Amino acid sequence: NTTVTMSGVSELHLTATAAPLTNCIIHLYSPNSFLFLEKIKPSITASTYLSQVRVNGQSAVLNSNVRVVQYADGAVVLPHSPAFQPLQVFTGENFTGQSAYLSQYTAYNTALLGPMASSIRSFILKRGYTATFAQNETGTGYSKNYVAQDCDLEIGVLPTKLKDRINFVRVFPWRWVSK
Repeated sequence: NTTVTMSGVSELHLTATAAPLTNCIIHLYSPNSFLFLEKIKPSITASTYLSQVRVNGQSAVLNSNVRVVQYADGAVVLPHSPAFQPLQVFTGENFTGQSAYLSQYTAYNTALLGPMASSIRSFILKRGYTATFAQNETGTGYSKNYVAQDCDLEIGVLPTKLKDRINFVRVFPWRWVSK
């Protein structure tokens, strides 16, 4: 029986096993505002509770302006559209120099990276995503996978084997599975 407005870096964790949003509306005004329904499966969250969520004043629509994914035994609602670019790369260490935003599900090779190829020295990966960086544009050679599970991941200095040698990048959504 309440309206919740979330902005900035914020989380709301609901632990009820049934009807966690009775007569509630949740407003998400930031890509860093996450709604956790810790005991409700993603399929139920999407079919039953998204009607009570708003993103920047608009109704939440699955795979349009929100992602709903598994979070342990429940679900998390992220206010991210499919066009959300969760990775920002920089040509300088500590987030300096030229920068570019990279999208999810794209295999960035030398051609797609353009001037960023063999020039990436630092990056910021948004929470809820995983990124793989590799030396060779086919994804081979020395590579490293990073996961931003609990917060944005800021890597100000890359390992020596990757610094100025990245010719492949791929970003995927992260899923908080329980095993």
